[in-house]
Amino acid sequence: MKRRFVGAFVLALTLCAAVALSGCAQVQSILQPEAYEPEAPTPTVDTPTIGQSGTLRVAIDADDVPFAGASDGKPVGYNVDVAAALASKLGLKLELVDVGDSGAAEALSSGKADIAMGMATSSPADGVWLSAPYAKSGVTLFAKPGSTTVPTADSSPSIAAQVSSRSAWAVENLFGEASVVAATNLQSAFSSLSNGDADYVAADAVIGTYAAHTSKVDVAPIAMLEEPSGYCIGVPSS
Repeated sequence: MKRRFVGAFVLALTLCAAVALSGCAQVQSILQPEAYEPEAPTPTVDTPTIGQSGTLRVAIDADDVPFAGASDGKPVGYNVDVAAALASKLGLKLELVDVGDSGAAEALSSGKADIAMGMATSSPADGVWLSAPYAKSGVTLFAKPGSTTVPTADSSPSIAAQVSSRSAWAVENLFGEASVVAATNLQSAFSSLSNGDADYVAADAVIGTYAAHTSKVDVAPIAMLEEPSGYCIGVPSS
C-alpha cells in the first residue's frame, strides 16, 4: 500500500514538472518570438524605367517641414510617407535623395533620381512631366479665431510674413510694401499676430497651419492671396 502511494506521488510530481516546463516554454516563446521575415516584394518596374533595379530613388527637400524633416535621425513628413507608399506599391525599396529646395529638376535630368516629390504646378520645369497634385496649397491669410474680415488694399492692414518669401511678395503686390510686417521665420510671424503687432499672417496654407500649431497659436485661414497650386510628383518627360 505504501509503495503504491509513493509511486502515485512520484507520478504526480513528474506530471506537475512536465506541465511547469511546458508553461515555461510557452512563456519563453512569447518573450522571445521568432524573427519576422517579411515577404520579399515583387517589383513591377525595372530598368531603364528606373535607374537602379529594385530601388525607387526619390528626390526630396529634406528640410521642408512638414513635407519632409527628421525625427530621431530618421526622415519623416508627408512627402516621405507618399514616397514610401508609392515604392511599396511598385514593389521597390525606397532611397531618398536630398536635393534641397531647387535641385529636383536637375536630379531628374541627370539621373540621380527616378521621381521628385513636391514639384509645383505653378513653376513647371523643362523636360519634366508632372502628375496630378497629391496636395494643394497656396499663399493664405491667417487671422485670430472670430476674425473673418478680409482686408482691402485701402484698409492698410498689417500682415506678418517671412522675409523674401513668396508670401511676402504676395502681400506687397496686393496691399503695398507698408503692409508687410517682416518676420525672420513663420514662428515669429505668428507671434506677431498673437501679441497684436500684426493683424494677419500670410503663409503657405499647409506650412502655415503646421507652424501655427507648433507655435501653439490659435489661428484660422480666412482667404487665399493667390490661385492654389498643387504639389506634384515629377518624372522625366522621356
